[in-house]
Amino acid sequence: MKAAISLQRRAFYRILLLFSLVFIVVGFVSILAIDGATRHAAKSNLLVRSHVVEQVLNSYLTRAEYEMGYISQDLILGDYRPGTELDMLFSHHEVLFFGGLDFFYIDWAKRKGATDPRARVYTQDNIPELLTKGIINRWVKVSTADGAILLMYKKKLVSKGRILEGYLYGFVSLNNNLTLSSELLDGAKADLISLYDRETGALLLKESKAGFDPSDNVVAVMSDIETPVYSSQYRLSLSKRIPISESILSVWMQVLIFVFLVLLGLYALLMFLIKRLVFMPLSMIAQYPESDQVVYSELQPIQAKSLQYRGFLTAKENRFQLLLESTHSAIIFCDEMAEVEEINQDAIRLFPHYQNSRTVFDFMPISCHKAIQEVLKGGVGVSFELTLSNLNKIYHWRAHSFINENGFRSIVLVGRDTTEERRLSWQLEQLKPSTLDLNQKLEVEVLLSEMTYLSQLPLYSPEGYLQGWISLVLEILESFQTIDNSVEQSSIGKLLSQESTHVMHQLGLDVAIIRIDCPVESGAAIVALDPYLKSLLHLVFMMAVTNAMQEKSITVRFENGMLEIVVSNDMVSRPFFQWVLMIVLKPLGGQSHKLRNNALRIHVPFEWHGKENAVLSSGLVVAWVVNDYSDSDRVQEGLKRLGVTVKVFLSGDDFFMQSASIKQFDAVIVGCDQEMEVQQTITADLEAQYNRTQLPVVWLNTRPVELGDYDVFSVTGCVFDYSLHQALIQSTQRKAIVPALMASQGVSWIIVGGSRVTKAILYAELEQRSIASQWLSDLSGYDSVLPYHSDAVIVLLEPQASSVLLRVQSHYPKVRCLAVQDWPERPEHVALFEISTPYTGEQISALEEFIQCQLLLGDMNE
Repeated sequence: MKAAISLQRRAFYRILLLFSLVFIVVGFVSILAIDGATRHAAKSNLLVRSHVVEQVLNSYLTRAEYEMGYISQDLILGDYRPGTELDMLFSHHEVLFFGGLDFFYIDWAKRKGATDPRARVYTQDNIPELLTKGIINRWVKVSTADGAILLMYKKKLVSKGRILEGYLYGFVSLNNNLTLSSELLDGAKADLISLYDRETGALLLKESKAGFDPSDNVVAVMSDIETPVYSSQYRLSLSKRIPISESILSVWMQVLIFVFLVLLGLYALLMFLIKRLVFMPLSMIAQYPESDQVVYSELQPIQAKSLQYRGFLTAKENRFQLLLESTHSAIIFCDEMAEVEEINQDAIRLFPHYQNSRTVFDFMPISCHKAIQEVLKGGVGVSFELTLSNLNKIYHWRAHSFINENGFRSIVLVGRDTTEERRLSWQLEQLKPSTLDLNQKLEVEVLLSEMTYLSQLPLYSPEGYLQGWISLVLEILESFQTIDNSVEQSSIGKLLSQESTHVMHQLGLDVAIIRIDCPVESGAAIVALDPYLKSLLHLVFMMAVTNAMQEKSITVRFENGMLEIVVSNDMVSRPFFQWVLMIVLKPLGGQSHKLRNNALRIHVPFEWHGKENAVLSSGLVVAWVVNDYSDSDRVQEGLKRLGVTVKVFLSGDDFFMQSASIKQFDAVIVGCDQEMEVQQTITADLEAQYNRTQLPVVWLNTRPVELGDYDVFSVTGCVFDYSLHQALIQSTQRKAIVPALMASQGVSWIIVGGSRVTKAILYAELEQRSIASQWLSDLSGYDSVLPYHSDAVIVLLEPQASSVLLRVQSHYPKVRCLAVQDWPERPEHVALFEISTPYTGEQISALEEFIQCQLLLGDMNE
């Protein structure tokens, strides 16, 4: 019986849902309105601040002009000796360090010009080439070949006697000036400031506050500004993040509360009217007799249908009584208490005293009670026989349970007269012949024939080959004697990999002698595995590897629920395989056909349970390091069929020398047959070079190996498309190897020694400064890192052996060593910059500046 549905409650819920949607829409619209007003006010404020930024920029350039006048006056009045102008200026003028100019250039008329050494911080271009664009007492914008954008100011150097001694050029950097960017950002009171060239649209200056995220709620304005730069017009962009403040939330909450109260009042009024005008009249209908009910025009079809339905029930009841009397079977209907409700005439003839009984248990024999009780509990398919000696009849009864009109389980008993059927069956049993015991004879001759053939194999057969072959035969035969109902599901490709490794290991053969052709689509199919399928694969691999006539190959396809295996064999001279194949295919329901090229095709039907959905990404680049792996062409062909770009390297040295030209490797497959040390060395060098252990490295071996501490993926056994596909699926989940990135990171820091806390602090600071770093516990393994970073800076957090440091200096002369603490035997080439623990951001900034100065001095000396 279906559960009753309340129309009143359903209507109330639907209207409540409608009002809730209205409330949500109004709340969303109010959020948009408040946010729009807030953003408009913020934009107006930013437009006002753009004028302040214009004043700050002009003030900064004015200060730089004052600094130019100060320097030019000092040069004329100081009468410095030629070549010592810069030393004298920097020795007693603090304005050079805290002024507006970033650097300057002195163009003497009668002697060699002098360049401010700070110029190399902003550009590597030749400064004299830029001087032709200068205009006296005017700022002009110039750009260098290395991307620096500068403002240049030209001023005359006139002696006391009004003689022109030369020109002084002052420069202010736009795209690399922290002081100017900071002053403009402070004056703008914004989170991001950008300065563009109005004519070309090029970005000249960009600065933002720490932690600014442009994906947040941000407003931006752009306006033109006026600057004293000759023949240049600029456009200023200001952006500011608008957080959700308490005032905005307060206004929004007031709007929501007002809307909620209005909708709540409307909902209460509407519910009252619906209940009064609709549901109360409906509830009055059931209180009156059918003839006195009030007829509503909307409900008139329902009331007429109810009267029609009552007539249908009366007609069906009459037809049911007619069927009960015409079935020629004894039928008894009972309720949930086993009391008789309906009984036909055939049942009354069997149990004429049923009216004197309260339940069916009172007039049915005790032998039937258990079956009837089982049906009352919900049993299905219950039947029993009842012999009536007084009538000389045998009735076969079937008991069925059903749910009556009150929702309780009831039963119906249907009895059929089977007296004649039982009499005939007794007669047939007397004529039934006795069963014959048929003994099956084991085909011992074919087994002995195969053993004789194996004993005549050449002497170069591997040791233990015959023992392994016998072991596999015993496994196949024992699988048919052991009853194992457990069925597991696995992909065909995974099973091929496991069984090929097992069979080759048992026979002591190299996995490279057999070629498997199994596409990814067939290998990814998931089927139910049982001992018969494993025995079939054992037999197929035995047929392939012992084939002496042609190539040892196996082709596997799975399409439309049919597994097709084509294996090269010489079964004509090997009756053993014919006999075992017939035994194996019988429980699997498979068939075999002989092909013209002495190959055997096997078809076995299987139920398809799904497919592995792993798909390789497009555009993958895979490095294949061959080493001493045999039949490397098979691996290369399989990778190309998978749609990846293959870069082949003959050895580890070949890989490290040539891989720098590749943008990235999504996976590196390292092959190995006997030389396990080479495979381990390549992996260790990659881990040291990229400073991580979870690399997309796959070991490809001809036999099972121990991975040890290396976190790599391993592929053993026969290699085919599915096994390579699964290895690439796993390895490409990891971060790719980017050799080009190691070459483009510039000068790298190699940190040696230090505690975990020290390393954590230093790593965080270097990452914020975008400094590439490598980490070594000591310098004993420098040969695995320095060949790829020959111009690196080695920072010694702990003292190291002097002999090791001297070897590093002799082998890699461009490497610079720096120690943060002194020790008695420190070599002379190891610079010292002492800092105390715990390290702070200021100390690391000072260390970075010291290293940059050392690098700059080293370049100048060269």
